[in-house]
Amino acid sequence: QLDVENLKRAVYFNGADVVRGAILLFAAKADVDPAPMIAQIEGWVAPQFPVKGEDLVERGVAPGPQVGELLREIEAWWIEQNFKPSKDECLRRIV
Repeated sequence: QLDVENLKRAVYFNGADVVRGAILLFAAKADVDPAPMIAQIEGWVAPQFPVKGEDLVERGVAPGPQVGELLREIEAWWIEQNFKPSKDECLRRIV
């Protein structure tokens, strides 16, 4: 499904140029106008994930693979929340 949230997630992971190209390809194959989909991502700049590994270590997470695992979990939650939670809100996810 090509709704706004999915398009923004695609831009976050792949970059605007790649997503724009995919939209054009999809639109050509589906014989639909790509303009509305492209308009959804035009001018949207993917935010930077606000948490780093050092933030977790500073809060008591032992260095090692678990830092990366926890970062991925927090980032997935942050993305599900449409990139809105702050750094502090993300860090509250540490269990």
